[in-house]
Amino acid sequence: MEEGGAGERTRIALNIGYGTVWAYTWRTIELLCTLLSEFIRWPLQSVAHPSESGHRVLRHCIGYIDGSNIVLRDKPMIDPEAYFSRKKNYGFNLQAICNWEGRFIWASMAQTASTHDWPAWKSTALYQANRVLFPS
Repeated sequence: MEEGGAGERTRIALNIGYGTVWAYTWRTIELLCTLLSEFIRWPLQSVAHPSESGHRVLRHCIGYIDGSNIVLRDKPMIDPEAYFSRKKNYGFNLQAICNWEGRFIWASMAQTASTHDWPAWKSTALYQANRVLFPS
């Protein structure tokens, strides 16, 4: 778990161990998998199946999106403060979508690391065209 990341902050706030965060995360995912047929039906009827790690994952989803920082080795020469993240390094904000097999199907690095994930996501062409791409 990355220092200062959401999992680490949760662990500290709840005063629980590192492994407990991951156990709770996977329990939640497995619970969601048991509720698939009741709540998650788009775009295809989804099914849960075990991944290589033994955890159940959602199959036939469009994708899973997450943001991350791509760290630069050196400080940028132009406008370095825009590239400086809350994690105290320089880089870009990566917004990416993986399919249920863990393969990247879309990515954007249009924002610097100082941009929070939500505004970075909202600035992407995929987000801005969501009503056209996902009409229902």
